Amino acid sequence: MDATCRIMIAPSLSTFRHSSRALGFSIIELLGVVSIVGLLTIFSMIALAGSNQRVVGLEAATFASWVEHARTLAIAQGRPVRLCVAIDWPGNESAEYRAFSMWMQDEPGVWRQLRPWKGLNDHTVFSSAESDSTAGIQALSEGGAPLMEINAGDTGISTRYLEFQPTGHLANEFPGGPSFVLQRAGQLVKGDDWAEISIHPVTGKASIYRKEFDSAR
Repeated sequence: MDATCRIMIAPSLSTFRHSSRALGFSIIELLGVVSIVGLLTIFSMIALAGSNQRVVGLEAATFASWVEHARTLAIAQGRPVRLCVAIDWPGNESAEYRAFSMWMQDEPGVWRQLRPWKGLNDHTVFSSAESDSTAGIQALSEGGAPLMEINAGDTGISTRYLEFQPTGHLANEFPGGPSFVLQRAGQLVKGDDWAEISIHPVTGKASIYRKEFDSAR
């Protein structure tokens, strides 16, 4: 009966080194990867912070364009136009101090919606707080712009509004002109990132003040 002889050869130390090298990374390589990931994370956070700061300014510019559009429509159509901001919206709290719309008077006491509701982004809200640094009257504060109730099905939406006359002037009487303040969501008072839209009491034109740049635009 033939016997089969199997010879087992132990792998050399160089073989172990070669296998471990093929299956993994050295400590230096791992540290390098961790460092790169950390730097990319820091750069992403810096970019995101800058983006969030620019968001308030962009939203302020959008709202200011709506103010100008409402004024232009009132002049062109020869009818009063109101720009309304929702301050109480039952069942849709996320729209409060974020949603705004435009309405035109068809006849005394009858208003028709001209533009669908538009909302500020999730990072920005209108402020209702009084502030000594606000020019004129804070339109959304208590005692600011007048109230207008809007029926939306079974829901009543409370808004504060600006009304432009066919002459382009404001119908609302605001000493110094009304102002709308936009700030980052979550801020209780004006922080380092806010914008103010002021409307001239006579001409009805809007201008934006941005604290971040400390200059009028």
